Amino acid sequence: MRYWDLPEHAAEFGRKALALLEARGLAPSPVNYDLWFAYAVGENRELMRSLDLAVESGSIRDLDHACALHTKYIAGARAGAVDDLTVTLQTQISQLSGLLKGVHKETRAFGKTLDTAADQLGRDDVIPHLRAIVESVAAATQVMQARNEVLEQQLETSAMEVRVLNARIEEIHKEALIDPLTGLANRRGLEAKLQEATSNRAGSNRSFCVLMGDVDHFKQFNDKWGHSTGDQVLRLVAQAFKAHTQDGDTVARIGGEEFVVILADTTLERAVGVAEDICRAVSSKKVVRRATGETLGTVTVSVGIARYQPGEPIGDVIERADACMLAAKQAGRNGVAAQTDRHVQTGSAKGHALH
Repeated sequence: MRYWDLPEHAAEFGRKALALLEARGLAPSPVNYDLWFAYAVGENRELMRSLDLAVESGSIRDLDHACALHTKYIAGARAGAVDDLTVTLQTQISQLSGLLKGVHKETRAFGKTLDTAADQLGRDDVIPHLRAIVESVAAATQVMQARNEVLEQQLETSAMEVRVLNARIEEIHKEALIDPLTGLANRRGLEAKLQEATSNRAGSNRSFCVLMGDVDHFKQFNDKWGHSTGDQVLRLVAQAFKAHTQDGDTVARIGGEEFVVILADTTLERAVGVAEDICRAVSSKKVVRRATGETLGTVTVSVGIARYQPGEPIGDVIERADACMLAAKQAGRNGVAAQTDRHVQTGSAKGHALH
């Protein structure tokens, strides 16, 4: 565990990070918080220089630039951490292997001592040598007993370290599949779930539906009100997607304002209902600027739906869902378009988009 992960140090650096964010007028989004927490820790000088340059140039308020810094210094560092942990795990395994080889040699030596004692006990003149034989066996036994106690302690310590390393590797692996802004799966996490969904359906008639959602006029909204408010909108939309899906479904943000949902083992009709619920939920929320309390209006999403056909390339169903999403945009936005066997059906949800 790193010292800044300890509760007292984490709290101290957390306060410093929030102070740094406030001083620069930045929202404490997950991406920003990660970056400025690392800045507060002060160990990554290259990250600190990059953030200072971004503040001077004004690019620190650019979401894409912040995400790029996060990918380079935080997410990339996590990948490096996996490599470091893997090396440590390999070292532990090598040490265990060495311990076991040493025990094997000592066990063979102990066996030879016992064999020698057995031979000596079979001799006719054993009586004069009996004391020496017993002492040699007792001494060898004590050595083995002590060695086994040390080995047991070493094995227990190594097993604990291996468990900790394994848990940390699993934690980093999960972090690599999560979008830091919304807490949803990222593109990599989505690809893993799609692969799992298609492999689970090999030889099965069951299928799933893919929802492709896009925030309407998000760039205009972002440019007008700023990236921190844009982040707030993306989290609001993410919550709506998550709230109207089930535990077995997968919700992902694949970049920018694009969201994808895998609805497991569902009909097209249910998928349409879910998408309409999402559209209504998003358009019913008022976006409030946190800094001033000012109501900025509403934001809407357009959603396309396609049903996966067992055996088809996964890219095909994604392309169809994307085409349906574009059809929903063309039909007036704030609505749903679903692919049927013959054509794309479009529908609208209540609400008004910001222009």
